[in-house]
Amino acid sequence: RVVDTLCETSFDASNDSISGKERQFVFALPEHRIKAVKFRERVIWDKEMRTDCVFGSMNGNGVTIDSVIESYDEWKTEQEQREERNRIRQVEVLKELDIFLGDMRVFALKELSYSLVRSEWDIESVNNYVKSVVALYYDARNERKTSRNDENYDIVTFLYLFSDLVALMPKENSREVILKEIEAVINRTIRSDETLKKNANRNTPALPELKESELEEKFVKGSGAGGQKINKTSNKVILVHIPTRIRVECQVCKHITFDCTKL
Repeated sequence: RVVDTLCETSFDASNDSISGKERQFVFALPEHRIKAVKFRERVIWDKEMRTDCVFGSMNGNGVTIDSVIESYDEWKTEQEQREERNRIRQVEVLKELDIFLGDMRVFALKELSYSLVRSEWDIESVNNYVKSVVALYYDARNERKTSRNDENYDIVTFLYLFSDLVALMPKENSREVILKEIEAVINRTIRSDETLKKNANRNTPALPELKESELEEKFVKGSGAGGQKINKTSNKVILVHIPTRIRVECQVCKHITFDCTKL
């Protein structure tokens, strides 16, 4: 690593940038500056992930460099198969996200994700990434309000779908941090919704007590299928609340006694 950028080079690269007598870059570079070591395309040592597949310590889980070299072709085949499955799943998730966001915002989401993956991320950049994606959702929802029912497009469903996309990101360390941030947003949203519901219930006025003297009951002839027993008898019940003129009717069968109980 030189200054604040990441430099990837081969193990036998010459030293053209670090002062001193060492002619090979890897030996001129201070140990604490080494971020990761690869064998071909496989990371065998990673400082942040505490992975050591050279001596098998830490998160190397006993895997050493000799077994890495011996099984490399098998590992490479598994990686290619996994990447292909991830590409297919990514296309599926993006199609579902398109329902929430639309083409232009899905494109913006992909740009945000690509920018984060290729950069040297930190907690602040992860938080800003998640906030930007949530802002895309609300922007799309505000645009959608006039043309579409919003019940099936709630923020929690969107965030779970978004987490499916994040789970396909290649960098494990950044992926875990982003998923934790999304989970935190989901939990805050759920708690906020529960608070709003409690407040709404608290502010809902109690139903007034009905007095029998304020109710007017009528029995009239019914209508519809059922023959003369329906159409020529007073089997339909009407109840009127006199102060408010609210009217309730009931005709579910041929028997007036049953209809009264339903009211």
